[in-house]
Amino acid sequence: MLSVAGGWCAPTSPAGPCHPMWSTAVRGRQIALSDAGLPGPALAFTSPVEAITDGPLALYAPEYGRIEPSCTLRAVERQRAPFAMAAFISGVPVGQAAVTIRSLIVDQALPEPWLGCAFSIRSPYRELLVCVAASPDGRTAGPNRTWGGAGVRTNARALALLHANGDWHPLACVDGLLSSPSPVVATAIS
Repeated sequence: MLSVAGGWCAPTSPAGPCHPMWSTAVRGRQIALSDAGLPGPALAFTSPVEAITDGPLALYAPEYGRIEPSCTLRAVERQRAPFAMAAFISGVPVGQAAVTIRSLIVDQALPEPWLGCAFSIRSPYRELLVCVAASPDGRTAGPNRTWGGAGVRTNARALALLHANGDWHPLACVDGLLSSPSPVVATAIS
């Protein structure tokens, strides 16, 4: 999970429960959360998402030995493996505003076994570009090879850029360097 300005970006599992205090509203690939009618954070997914409210998946365990009814969010993606799914959780309430996360084309790929993925995240407060390199063997060091997409080149395991004042600024760079900070996000959405 990568904490970035305005929220968190995480490679996502296909399903997960919501705390029973949250009411959910599905809006495309976004889930708006509210508590007693007050707007809460939004969750945006790169894959289609649904809220399951009935059946064995619609449960929440607040503590060992206790189960309560709740809803479970399920994201579904059908692609040839390996592929990446991601979610963005806004750090502030967004009300009716849209929060989106989209996969970007990685045009300079990493060698096997690495998988490089890039995402554009937009909210009312921020525009972010996140690049993540993952290895199925659990390597913790960066790939030590230049890769990227959307005009960004890096050798990092994780990179986050913030768009502010008409320019892109590095927020985080894990196990590597940013070598080209000029994203072309609008033309790189897959």
